[in-house]
Amino acid sequence: MARSRTILHLPILLLLVSLPALAGEGRSPVWESPTVISTPGRYVLIRNLTGNFVDPVISITASNVDLDLNGMEITNTLATTSAITVAAGPGEVTIRNGSIVGGARGIEVISPGAPGEVTIEDMRISAMNTGIFLDGVRSFTIRRTSVRDMTGSCIRIQGGPADKGGVIAQNECRDSTGGLALFQVGAVRIQDNEFENIHSSSAAAIAVFTGTGLVIAGNTIHNTNRGMDLATTRHSRISGNIISACLNFGIQIDAGGSDNLIADNLIAGTTAGPGLQVFGDRNEIRGNLLNTSSGFGLFFNGGAENNHYRDNTARANCQGACSCAVGTPTDFCDANPLNMNTDGGGNALP
Repeated sequence: MARSRTILHLPILLLLVSLPALAGEGRSPVWESPTVISTPGRYVLIRNLTGNFVDPVISITASNVDLDLNGMEITNTLATTSAITVAAGPGEVTIRNGSIVGGARGIEVISPGAPGEVTIEDMRISAMNTGIFLDGVRSFTIRRTSVRDMTGSCIRIQGGPADKGGVIAQNECRDSTGGLALFQVGAVRIQDNEFENIHSSSAAAIAVFTGTGLVIAGNTIHNTNRGMDLATTRHSRISGNIISACLNFGIQIDAGGSDNLIADNLIAGTTAGPGLQVFGDRNEIRGNLLNTSSGFGLFFNGGAENNHYRDNTARANCQGACSCAVGTPTDFCDANPLNMNTDGGGNALP
């Protein structure tokens, strides 16, 4: 008589092998697509997943969840569906240590139901519309994450409290239509990130639409349409950034931008506009190096008032045609000297 044999499918075998160890660590395995995580706890992905469903590959509907992707990859073949969706309510959600390829969004947090705190770290996200989309959170941490090949933004944060804050540090955003876009934020640290090849005509590597108490420091921006577009940004420090080979401008402080410190930035090689242009009031501008732009190195718009500038250097600018309302300078223009923008000395702005 022939012996009967039982053949275990690989996913089931992986699950059976993993269960004792994971149970000892207090972690629950995730191994199939789609999966809904509806209970607080620690979860770990134990194999690569592919999604081609109307539902997300993983949905998190509970707060106080830690999801470790364990170095695995989620591939989403449906362009209208996100890989990981979070609608968890108050509490914390952490997602870390894995790769996401394809789909509409890599990680999306949606409102209503957004968790209070979201942490995303050590991720690799590529080839979709938006890498990370947060709507309605109270605070956030995004660090050591690579986002590439987006048809929209690498990271977009909107909705929720007007003073939502957090940390965005040591990430990279490359080869995408848009960079980092923040709407109504406060006390955010944007530090040591890298942006390259952000190519939309209307997008900036770093765009802020109303922000207070920000630190934007140590970032590297190269070959983008716009470097930093800071709209209605107040009481913030923008320092130590390196911005090169942008198209329209390196840094722009718009008419609502006031009482900021813009210091020790290097802006060079803007190909169709100024290095640093200021539309706002009462900003302190010091120690910046502003060279080789097609427009002015430093430009005060006619509406900019009561700014103070010192110890800045601008050389070899106006590579294109420059026109200032006062005089014919090549590196510096104050379009309305009656607005009391004050030279504090030490500037090299021939």
